Amino acid sequence: MALSGMRGLSVFISDIRNCQNKEQERLRVDKELGNIRTRFKNEKGLTPYEKKKYVWKMLYIYMLGYDVDFGHMEAVSLISAPKYPEKQVGNIGGREFAESLAPDVQKLLISSSCRPLVRKKAALCLLRLYRKNPDVVNVDGWADRMAQLLDERDLGVLTSSMSLLVALVSNHHETYWSCLPKCVKILERLARNQDVPQEYTYYGIPSPWLQVKTMRALQYFPVIEDPNTRRSLFEV
Repeated sequence: MALSGMRGLSVFISDIRNCQNKEQERLRVDKELGNIRTRFKNEKGLTPYEKKKYVWKMLYIYMLGYDVDFGHMEAVSLISAPKYPEKQVGNIGGREFAESLAPDVQKLLISSSCRPLVRKKAALCLLRLYRKNPDVVNVDGWADRMAQLLDERDLGVLTSSMSLLVALVSNHHETYWSCLPKCVKILERLARNQDVPQEYTYYGIPSPWLQVKTMRALQYFPVIEDPNTRRSLFEV
């Protein structure tokens, strides 16, 4: 961890190391997180250097085992900073925070109370996190939820979820076997033009993007043995 030129970070680390017990450490961490949260609320007044310093502090706190439930966007924003030291912190912070951010993104995706636009963006966000770090998705625990997502009626959410499924089955097709018949039903729905809004129809073809993504997901599965599923697929 590069500390040169960041006296505030060095002082904070020294304070933590000088704590006599865990309770003192927790109080010092809570105080620092409160200060960082206050400064981030007035983000317009922060320089990239100050953001870098605070993100380093949050990373250090996270490495100590404390939950850091804010500051993710500030860390990500440093990726586009003009200077390399700030950009480097943004890249490091993004990877470190991905694991803690993923559960919240998953909750948004499967929430029935969230607007379709939010769920659509959550699916794409989870896909991005998975590509960066596959461990953010619990493969065994996510299979049933992924199958439920394929029953989605909103085609925007469904298309984004299918992009996520393609990435998942490319590495673990055997875990997502329950998604196979759901994919076939999606193709049936599109082929029969059932419940497909006009804005998702392109030159008379119902949601061609979703059709392509669904067929791409199917290619990762072995030959279909179930006669009913095979019959449905042949009819499509």
